[in-house]
Amino acid sequence: MLGRRGGPVSEQVGWRAAIDFRRLLAAEANVNRFAVMVCAMVMLSACIGFEAPDTTTATTPAAIATTTTTVPTTTTIEPLLLGEVPFGDPNDPGALHPDLIWLQGVSPQSGYELCDNELEVIAGPGADQWGEANSAPLVLLPIEGDFTARVVLGFTPGAGWEFAGFGVRSPQDTTTWLRITRFQGGPEENEILVDAAFGGVNGDPVARAETAATSVTFEIERHGNRFALGYLAGSEWVALVEDYVIEIPEGAELYLVVGTLGDTRASHSFSHLVVRG
Repeated sequence: MLGRRGGPVSEQVGWRAAIDFRRLLAAEANVNRFAVMVCAMVMLSACIGFEAPDTTTATTPAAIATTTTTVPTTTTIEPLLLGEVPFGDPNDPGALHPDLIWLQGVSPQSGYELCDNELEVIAGPGADQWGEANSAPLVLLPIEGDFTARVVLGFTPGAGWEFAGFGVRSPQDTTTWLRITRFQGGPEENEILVDAAFGGVNGDPVARAETAATSVTFEIERHGNRFALGYLAGSEWVALVEDYVIEIPEGAELYLVVGTLGDTRASHSFSHLVVRG
């Protein structure tokens, strides 16, 4: 049987099949070329920092991923106490500030009272800090390294032997200390004294000055194991000790102290405790 092109029907069918197969190969080649082009575009966009077009959905700003860069920050840690140190606990007006430590000493009559950031320290009879005696009430402030510290003392003169002062001591050996005090040995004996103790051994005062002032500002300055102590009474600044050497650990304790050897209590007040490191 002959077909329209003049050949047998079987040959014409084979010829058409060959044409259809070549068309299929051409279509597949076009599809492959398109796929290769898409892949190349994706790779190129990744190299130069652009996104390839999305052929299925439109790109919206909400769909674009963002990267947040965290910049490291440096925190400067201030000293524990810098500036004026409050005596009272902000959460409990009747209690000492948490940074301060109260040591009552041996007398049950010793104590303290707080009023408007003024601290009154009360020493019971026989409370002292001298030699091996360490029985006076103390208010401690732990401190590290070099510092300059000041406190204002309101001294109420009594009839007997008593003192109120500001000092620095070793936490490991509490009988090693350096202090400046307002001292009264009787109505006619009023002095500012600088005393030191080395393991419970005291000598003569390091320095002394006569004054009957009832309001005195004490200052202690530390550089390593070298200390300077002085006081302000009225408008006069007096440097009693400028370069005193005593071995006290870097981690030391500032303290306020009141003592008496009389038969009655002694009471003196402190205010404006300022510490700078």
